[in-house]
Amino acid sequence: MILGINISLLLGLIIPPLIYALIIYLTAPYRSVSFKNGLLFMMGGVVSITLIHTIYLLIPSLIASTSTLNESSFLKYFFRVALLEELVKYIMLVTIMKFINKEGLIKHPFRYMFYFALVGLGFAVIENMTYVRMYGEEVLYIRTITSTIMHMIFGMIFGYWIGLSKIYKSKFENRSVFGVITNKHKKLKVFIYTLIGFLSALTYHGMYNYNLVTSEESSKIISMIIIVLGLLSCKLLANNLNTQWKNRMKK
Repeated sequence: MILGINISLLLGLIIPPLIYALIIYLTAPYRSVSFKNGLLFMMGGVVSITLIHTIYLLIPSLIASTSTLNESSFLKYFFRVALLEELVKYIMLVTIMKFINKEGLIKHPFRYMFYFALVGLGFAVIENMTYVRMYGEEVLYIRTITSTIMHMIFGMIFGYWIGLSKIYKSKFENRSVFGVITNKHKKLKVFIYTLIGFLSALTYHGMYNYNLVTSEESSKIISMIIIVLGLLSCKLLANNLNTQWKNRMKK
């Protein structure tokens, strides 16, 4: 304690998300992202969870508890909690994207994965703070390597599809009907890919939350499997996005 402030707790809340963000930054394509701008997105994540609590305050039915493990539990964790959280984080991403300074950076689609991941990490900081206040400091240790990482994963999955929507192919390169239509109508392509990203993040988020509530003794091992698969998937998605971007640069 210094001046009544629990410094170790404060560092425990802030340092792990910053380390995760730094790891992604150091492995990102050169000059594709800005760590300074990334901190703005992390602050956006902090604001997004504040907005979540405001919505819950105004619409209490959204957090109505479910006492049994039935269909209502499924709907709650997939189509209330996950849906609302991913929607609010997306709104913050788009809002900040309109104002950040992109000078000196290439418009690499990976930036959507990076910045969305930082929105998720900022969200996790305040969420962890809430859980510590409710259940004590011990809960922070497990959340640092579980829920914090998962919010980062949700963001990267969502960000992948947004980034993919920004890669346009030449007129005759993609001869599928879908490819021709979406490359001709760029706004339609962005909408469709963003929707896919939203549904992907929502599904993975809901699956993670639902497992914690329903799997009882096996929930921990299943959670770790979900985390590992999520991290591996994000690595593969990032590699795929980088490959497609480099191929576009050669055209």
